[in-house]
Amino acid sequence: MLRACLRVLRPGGRVLTIEPGTSTGLRSMLRSAPAAQAAYDAGGGSSAALRQAGFNAVRDLGDREATKFVEGLKTT
Repeated sequence: MLRACLRVLRPGGRVLTIEPGTSTGLRSMLRSAPAAQAAYDAGGGSSAALRQAGFNAVRDLGDREATKFVEGLKTT
């Protein structure tokens, strides 16, 4: 799917992935967080998947309220 996204994006286009992040604060104690996949996280998570699909510029945008955002940029 990520390779298909890369193929149809114009140069300078971006893909944003959303995955379970770290739970912190009082709110995390009161509600359940999405279950993380240990094998996926050990392999590098969305950052590694985007790089493997061919995105050159990959960066973590943030990790807030148990949700992590990762951006991939098509440079050429």
